[in-house]
Amino acid sequence: MSGTISWVHIGDLHMDEATGWENRGRLAAIVDEIKTRIGDAADFVYLPGDLANHATAEQYRVIVETLAPLRLPYRVIPGDHDFELGDLAHYEAAFPAANGLNAGLHEVTASCGPDRDSIRILVRAADDIPRRGVPVAPERAIHAIGAWPEHGIEGMQLGPNKNGKHR
Repeated sequence: MSGTISWVHIGDLHMDEATGWENRGRLAAIVDEIKTRIGDAADFVYLPGDLANHATAEQYRVIVETLAPLRLPYRVIPGDHDFELGDLAHYEAAFPAANGLNAGLHEVTASCGPDRDSIRILVRAADDIPRRGVPVAPERAIHAIGAWPEHGIEGMQLGPNKNGKHR
C-alpha cells in the first residue's frame, strides 16, 4: 500500500428476506462492478453500518456469501439495525474481528490528482463514549464521532439516527 489509501464505500445494505432479498442482487452487482472496473485499484471495501435489516444470522450469512467473490479485503462497522436484537452476537459471528476498527484515532489521507485531504476517524472505547444516552452498539461507538479534548480534537457530536431500537 502506498501513502495514499483508497476504498470503495458500500453503505446501508439493510439486507432482509422480507424484501425477497432484493438488496442481495444489488450487492452482487456492486461486487461484480468492483471486480471488473476497480480490480486492485482500491485498498479495501468499506461497509459502514446497517448491513442487516434485523440482525439475524441468516441476513449476515447472505451478506458474507454475497461478498465472497471480492478480491479486495473488506472492513465493516455495525449500525443501529445491526444491534436491533440488543447485542452484536450474529454480527460478530459473521465477521472476523480483523474486519472492524479498534478504538482509537485513525488518520486517513485521500488524494485525487493534485488534491489531497486528511481526515481523522475516531472510534471510542466503551468507557470513553459521551454520556448522551445509551450508545447504539456498546464497545463500537459507531455513531459517536466527535470531540476528544484530551487528544486535541474539538470535533462535533453526531448522534445515532433515530430508527431501530435507539430512542
